[in-house]
Amino acid sequence: MMTSTLLSLMLLFVSPEPVKEEKINIHDAVAQNLVTVNATSNGDYSGKSIVLNISPKVKSKYLIVVPAGTHFISEESSEQDIFVVEDQVLALTSSEGEDYTVEGFCSQYSNAAPDNGSGFKLALTKNENLAKLSKYMNGKGFSEDVKQNAIWSVSDKKSVSNIFDYEDENNTKVKDLRSYVCELTKLENVWYNTATTRTLTPERQIETTPTVITGKLEYKVEKPGKMSLSVYKANGELVREIFKDVAINNVGETSFNFKGKVQGWEKGGYVVKVKIDQKEIHSQAFEV
Repeated sequence: MMTSTLLSLMLLFVSPEPVKEEKINIHDAVAQNLVTVNATSNGDYSGKSIVLNISPKVKSKYLIVVPAGTHFISEESSEQDIFVVEDQVLALTSSEGEDYTVEGFCSQYSNAAPDNGSGFKLALTKNENLAKLSKYMNGKGFSEDVKQNAIWSVSDKKSVSNIFDYEDENNTKVKDLRSYVCELTKLENVWYNTATTRTLTPERQIETTPTVITGKLEYKVEKPGKMSLSVYKANGELVREIFKDVAINNVGETSFNFKGKVQGWEKGGYVVKVKIDQKEIHSQAFEV
């Protein structure tokens, strides 16, 4: 009995304490020489686009936080920097180091998409407006497309017409984000949304193609008549008649949900015009 008790005490004495997982910001972990970090591209420019190899330099387990506002600065001046708008927590449990794929988004639209294996330097952004944007967006669960378009509006002054929810154009959370981006950038919060497709050229340049314009036309009908709705170029050239000579019997404030396919259209300014008995009563401009 005594032998069994002594054995139990010995086992208890020699059993190591469990290693606690310590939560630490990746920038602090590097600065304190606790880990080494190597950041490379997986060839993408939006979404899960950065591969981090993290190796511990001391024996411990960490929860490594890649915070919103982190900027991966490309080692190639012709390639894009990648920006983070969402905190991401990585569990570092191996003493040999581990690879993690983290989410980040292009913040230099005119530069080439990073090639597979291209390197990055880890930093916190020096762009004040991007830092504010990441603080606003963090934890709100925006889609990858919304995140990317919001970043481009801040970093490259791209139109906010691309910042909308494709499945729910009345999504108030996304509308509030769009308004916030306009406050930061002083860009116009235009009346329309632009659906787009994106492709990469052989030179890895991003090409964004507008496909559909949607939005609400709001106007006042002062007398009954036959209404027409058409799209013109900014120079007055007719592009398309949406409908013509539709009888309107009611007067007053009214609205119309506009939707038009624009894929293949020449880039530039266009105008939607509402006419009653061939007299223009309202117009709203948009860009393709």
